[in-house]
Amino acid sequence: MVAGQDAHSDIWRAERCGLGLREGDSVLRLTTWMWLACATGLVVAGTACSDGSTSPQPLHTASLAAGDDFTCALNHAGAAYCWGRGTSGQLGNGQESISTTPVLVGGGPYRAISAGDRMACGLRVGGKVDCWGEIPRSCCGFTVDTVLLPTVVQTSVRFAEIAVGAFTVCGIAESGGGYCWGFQGFGALGNGVDGNTSILSPTPILGSGADFTHSAPGFDFGCGTRSDETAWCWGLDIDGNLGADSTPGAEVTQPTRVVADPGFSSITAGAFYACGVTTTGSAACWGDNTTGVLGDGMTQARSVPTAVAGSPAFQAIFGGSKDMVGAHTCALDPSGAAFCWGANQAGQLGANAPIACGLPDFPISCSLTPIAVQGGLHFTTLALGRVHTCGMVADRHVYCWGDDTDGQLGNGTMGGTTVPELASFTP
Repeated sequence: MVAGQDAHSDIWRAERCGLGLREGDSVLRLTTWMWLACATGLVVAGTACSDGSTSPQPLHTASLAAGDDFTCALNHAGAAYCWGRGTSGQLGNGQESISTTPVLVGGGPYRAISAGDRMACGLRVGGKVDCWGEIPRSCCGFTVDTVLLPTVVQTSVRFAEIAVGAFTVCGIAESGGGYCWGFQGFGALGNGVDGNTSILSPTPILGSGADFTHSAPGFDFGCGTRSDETAWCWGLDIDGNLGADSTPGAEVTQPTRVVADPGFSSITAGAFYACGVTTTGSAACWGDNTTGVLGDGMTQARSVPTAVAGSPAFQAIFGGSKDMVGAHTCALDPSGAAFCWGANQAGQLGANAPIACGLPDFPISCSLTPIAVQGGLHFTTLALGRVHTCGMVADRHVYCWGDDTDGQLGNGTMGGTTVPELASFTP
C-alpha cells in the first residue's frame, strides 16, 4: 500500500491493493476503478513499483459527483456526503435545505456515486442502486417526484456502473450489458421506443447494448462504449450529439455507431454533446459547441468525433451540465493534472479564460481549448456541475472552484473562487 494512507475500509483496501472486494465468498467486480501497470508487473496505479518508479495517478472515477448546484463524495468507508443546494432532497439527508458543508447521506455504503441536475444515485456494494432528490418524470419506480432519502430502485439487475443524465439513469450490469430507465421520449433510453412516457425500472438497451461496457446519458440522449471499444449513441440529435451525421432533430431509438469512431476507452456526455478518451490517449468530442465545450478551438457544432486541440494525452474526460448549452468540459492527464475548457462565467475552468463566446446577446468568458487548472494539484477524478467544478486527490480530500451561490463548493461559505479550494469533506 501507499505509505501513510489509512486503510480502515475494506472497500478502500481492495481498490488500493488491486483486490476484488469480498462479500462472503463472492468477488465483486470493481469496474469503477481503472488499473494501470508498472513496467515490472501489474500493480495499482499510484503505488510504488519495485524499481523505485511510481505509476500514474489512480482514478477514483466514481467517488465524486456533481449536479447543477450540489456536490457529493464517497469517503474511504463508502459513506456518501453531499453539500450545496438540497431544496429538492438532492443532499439525501431527509431535508429540503441548503448546506455549505458536507452532510451525511442516509444510505450506503456505496462504491460509486453519480449525479444529474437535481438527483443523485449511489451504487451499493452488491450491485443495488439507491436514488434521491428530484426524480425526473417518474423515474426509478418511485411514486413521488421528490425523494429526501436514498430509496432503492426496484429491479433484479445488479449493477457494476451507473450514470445519471437529465431525465434518465443508465448503468452496466454485473453480468454485462447496458440498461437505462426514466423518460423514454425521443428514444432516450435506447430501447427502441419513442414515447412521452417513463420506464420505471431498468430496461435493456437494444442492439449492441448487450455488449456495453460504459454508459453516458445526457439530455434526451445517451452514448455508450462496447467491449470492442466502439462508441454508440441514441436519442434526440440536437446538434450532432449522436455522432451519426444525422439530421438535427432526428430521433434515434436504439444505438447507432458513431461515425469515424477512432476507438474509445471511456465516454462522457454533457447536455447536448459527448466526448471520449481514445484508445491512443487523445480526446475527441462531438455535438453542440456554443461555448467551446468540444475543445477544438471553434464554436461550430460537430456531428463526428473531432480532436480536442492542443491537448496532452488524457486518461479521463468529464462532461458538463446535463441540461445547459453553456457548459464546460474537463480532463485529467496521466499525472492527474486537470485541464478545462468551455464556459467560464463563474471561474469553473479554474483559470482565466481568454475570449468571449456564447449566444450573441449573452456573451460570457470562455476558452475554446484546454487550459491548465491553477494550483498545481493532481486529481484522481473530477466532477462538473452547472457552473462549478470539484476534484478529488489521492487521499480523497476534495477541492472545488467556480460558483458557490448555494454552497456547492463545500467550504462553509458562499463566496465563489476561480482557484481550487479545499472543501470541508472528511475522507
